[in-house]
Amino acid sequence: ILPGGPFVPSNQDVNLSAIMIFDEVESELLNIEERSKGLLEVDIAGYTQEGRPLYIAKMGWGPVRMWIQGRIHGNEPFGNDVCLELIKSLLNSDRKVLEEITFYIIPSYNPDGSERFWRGNATPTRWDDDGNATAGVDLNRNWWRTDGNDYSELESQAFYWAWADFKPDYAIDIHHQGTYFVEDDEGDDTNLMTTFSIGIPVWPEDLSAWVWDDSRRMAVAAFDATNALGFCNPTRYPLINIHTAVVSSMMLGNPGPDGHDAEWESAAMFIENRGGIGSKSRGKIIRQSVVAVHAIVEAIAYRELSSIDPDRCDEIPDRGSSIRTSDKWPAEWAV
Repeated sequence: ILPGGPFVPSNQDVNLSAIMIFDEVESELLNIEERSKGLLEVDIAGYTQEGRPLYIAKMGWGPVRMWIQGRIHGNEPFGNDVCLELIKSLLNSDRKVLEEITFYIIPSYNPDGSERFWRGNATPTRWDDDGNATAGVDLNRNWWRTDGNDYSELESQAFYWAWADFKPDYAIDIHHQGTYFVEDDEGDDTNLMTTFSIGIPVWPEDLSAWVWDDSRRMAVAAFDATNALGFCNPTRYPLINIHTAVVSSMMLGNPGPDGHDAEWESAAMFIENRGGIGSKSRGKIIRQSVVAVHAIVEAIAYRELSSIDPDRCDEIPDRGSSIRTSDKWPAEWAV
């Protein structure tokens, strides 16, 4: 296997000491604000069930508006780091970026779940035999829903109203996935490992044409930039049609709490960084996501996004089989 970076066999112990706890994220964010000479304003959209602030980093003053969020799933950790590194990078970029784009960046969408290192928030949904909570509400399925359980959580309410007030033109969501191969043109697994996948969560027939096209243009910009790095194997996330994810609601303009209509739609995409989140992998995972988002930002700021052919999104290699379930997975590592 040519993994394109360190990956984690199932029998290997993973060092998680590099994963930031919420207090570290908070401290770093506020320190950046203090050093920003007024270019960064940290606001609080609300508070979690356990009283942790839901921070939004606001920067830029341009007419185009962009929303970037990390760690909506508490056990997908490096969204924190990607957002913090991106904030620092944008503050040190060509000032034209901040003149063209206004940013809302959320490093920690789910602070309570992050502290537990589980997917959902602090509202228990499952318990073990001793009565201890083992899972919380999945915040990425807690905006608009069809079962009446939408916006049940404080985080969802706070960030929906922030989104509805801000009305971003573009949105990006930072995630982690498992460990997968890259497919070839015939649909077979190659010997390359996917380092991250680029996804659009809604089918075109359900979207406004501009949302579908600009979302694909964002994907192409991210692919081109990361594919040129040398250590990345970016792929296209399998085509899905999920209307209840947060960025899906943004793309569709789904109703808000109590049926509120923001009268707005955002072009959006998500990034799924590969599995293997130990300290050896941290730097490359963070860098590939920062490079991907930066490429999108610069295409927008320099008014090059519209010149990207959205159909080139079909040329991005597909994500292949899970390495842990494929017959390419070495037997000695599968124990």
